Amino acid sequence: MTAIENSLQLGTGIYTYPDIAHVLGMPYHKVQRWISQYWEGGLGQKFERQYTWNVGGTKAVSFHTMIELFIFHQLNLAGVRPKAILQAHAELVQLYGTAFPFATKEILNGLRCDGKQVSLKRKDGTVLSLNGSKQFNLAFVLEFMRKLAFSDELVSQYWPMGKGRSIVCDPKHQFGHAVVAGTNILPQVLANMRRGGDSVKLIAFSYSLDPKQVKDAIAFVDRFPKLAA
Repeated sequence: MTAIENSLQLGTGIYTYPDIAHVLGMPYHKVQRWISQYWEGGLGQKFERQYTWNVGGTKAVSFHTMIELFIFHQLNLAGVRPKAILQAHAELVQLYGTAFPFATKEILNGLRCDGKQVSLKRKDGTVLSLNGSKQFNLAFVLEFMRKLAFSDELVSQYWPMGKGRSIVCDPKHQFGHAVVAGTNILPQVLANMRRGGDSVKLIAFSYSLDPKQVKDAIAFVDRFPKLAA
């Protein structure tokens, strides 16, 4: 089974509650409550493990836990109660042998929901009921998956503005915070230079980047200003 990333480690990402709320566009109070109640509570107690750790006076989670939280949030918005989501999660953990079923490509491709329960359509066409009945394709999962990259079936990157833009969250770079793809350059560094009066062309030359990468970085900071504070 994939190990639970419950301590500060290189390559797993570090996301505080404010980070998660801003990057995923989720209400802060839900991030705080759900991680406390369901990850530290329900899942933590069930598997006798921790999903969070303390960073600078606040709690943080790994990249894969952040991705799972988004799926949890969207299932809840679709009408599924947290208890039913946790039940589905627990069954998928056992079935697939991974601590992060909601961050696994095959599972994300096959998730179905009737507004009350969750089920899984498998590769062979069979539908595994996770205490559900009717099924329909969860459009939000497909849309979200367009922003994800996978390695060995597990989510490896999140492209918050889509893969057509140059900004990526990769736990192997800058502890998972947004960077210009293929580099360790933080978008806010480039945006601050632009605000200081440097031209896009000069900034691109200074960092050996394409002007589009610089423009994407500036656009990202404009879209997520609190992440650049």
